[in-house]
Amino acid sequence: MEESLPKSDANNHAANISGDTATETMQRQHQNHNKSTALLYDHHPRVLDHYSLPTPSSTVRFRSARVHVYDSQGSQLIMEERVTGKTVWGTATEYDTALQQRNWELKDDDDGPEQPIPKTTAAKVVTVKRVGNSSPELLFLRGLYSAIAFFKAAFLFIFAVGLMLFLISDIANKAREVLLYDMSDDQDIVFPLVGTILSIPVFLHGLTQMMTLATSFVADVFAGSPLLLSFGWGVVCTNWVKFIFFIGIPAVCLLSLLLSGSQDVLPHTLVTTFFSVTILFIVFSINIIRFRVSSCLYLIKELYGRQDDMTTTEQLKYIMLNCMESFLAGRIHNNYIYDSNVYDLKRLDSNLVHGDGNNVAPFLYSTHGQWYIKFTQLMPRLFITLDTPTRCWTQAEIDFNIPFYTRRSWSLESVFCRAKRQSYAAVVSGPSGVTLKQVYSSLACYFFGVVFYILLVAGLLVFVQAPSAVIATVVSLSIAYWLWQGIKEYRMMKHASTMIQRVQIDVNVDDDDTALFQKWETFNVTKPTPALCWIA
Repeated sequence: MEESLPKSDANNHAANISGDTATETMQRQHQNHNKSTALLYDHHPRVLDHYSLPTPSSTVRFRSARVHVYDSQGSQLIMEERVTGKTVWGTATEYDTALQQRNWELKDDDDGPEQPIPKTTAAKVVTVKRVGNSSPELLFLRGLYSAIAFFKAAFLFIFAVGLMLFLISDIANKAREVLLYDMSDDQDIVFPLVGTILSIPVFLHGLTQMMTLATSFVADVFAGSPLLLSFGWGVVCTNWVKFIFFIGIPAVCLLSLLLSGSQDVLPHTLVTTFFSVTILFIVFSINIIRFRVSSCLYLIKELYGRQDDMTTTEQLKYIMLNCMESFLAGRIHNNYIYDSNVYDLKRLDSNLVHGDGNNVAPFLYSTHGQWYIKFTQLMPRLFITLDTPTRCWTQAEIDFNIPFYTRRSWSLESVFCRAKRQSYAAVVSGPSGVTLKQVYSSLACYFFGVVFYILLVAGLLVFVQAPSAVIATVVSLSIAYWLWQGIKEYRMMKHASTMIQRVQIDVNVDDDDTALFQKWETFNVTKPTPALCWIA
């Protein structure tokens, strides 16, 4: 049996046996310590930053640990990887064997007897913590940036609403002239009326995109401008640009007006701030559009395998055809419930499910899109029915960006207001599993929400003084629809309970976490012809 020695006794024992001097003993101990430290740091795992992070991590070595720092809206998420170990004193032969197992080479030129040296058993420990790195002054500046960006977005919203109201009022005026004054044959009146009507979808789409960019601009400024930092200007240049347009130009204007003794300090400063932030917003929007267009062109080249010989005209033609084909295609959406133990969560392919029996096979929760597919199949000259349905992969499926519902991440709002077409994994057993109280609370919230929806519809119909027959019909249809949804929910929960019982019997360990995976799978069944794509 191997006997452990205290460190001081082991050093004295080694020096006495080998006849080494004190300096040689210290050098040998230092070499052994370096080998032990190298053996420890060989256990560090490789950490990869996903592109969905706002900013990549910064990796530093701090206090004998490897630290990954992630910035997140005024705080830092720190993941500290530390390798701990227990030192046991043994012989050089035993330590040499341990190093050779890791392809290390131990050279010992001493012909004397074996000396006690340390052996270390490594254990990886990962600590994740959040550290605040913001101050009241920083929060004030960030709040000021966000307020300026918000008022800029509010102005754009008012402008968009006003423009749409102007178009609608112009249509009303021209229609009144046509109807009241019988000018249906006057081309000077009819053509502007038709042109105004046709311009509404164009303006609506353009203004909607503008408001989307404005909202993204406000959210990015509030979060510390991670999207602005990703444009490739460099951290220093980006921060200076943001400071100049948000603070520098308005501050220079304010100081100039104060020193000149002007009486209109506030109006001129606000106008200058508005135009300064507008310039930055235009630059922000141009870069967003540029990245989206360049990514689309790159994907078209990859799709058709023509990276070098495809012209810009061909790229634009294929982009329009693919967009309309994706928009008009007949798709079926299947919602499945899987057991994560028999389903390959990495591949996300239902064809990889193994086993026989209803308890192992996926449970089909719901299906959407059959009516539109049947409608497209009635027009064989305009739509082509595929021999084999083609799978449509989403970005979340490819990257496995799927949320988990656990005991701590559960909430009434997140479950009731979750995206209906979003896949998710619910942990149903084990230490992190959702409890029965949480499940029953979700069911009760679902029931009260359904009752509220039905009463809200009935109340609105009573408010507009709809006939009693209409109110009764609408309420009856609402009750029938939600009753049908409730039956599907009950079937899903019953099948989930069967899955949980089967897993607990197979594993026979109550502490293992078991997850049920709800996943949407989309397949193209029909697609439009190229002629229909160009007409549409």
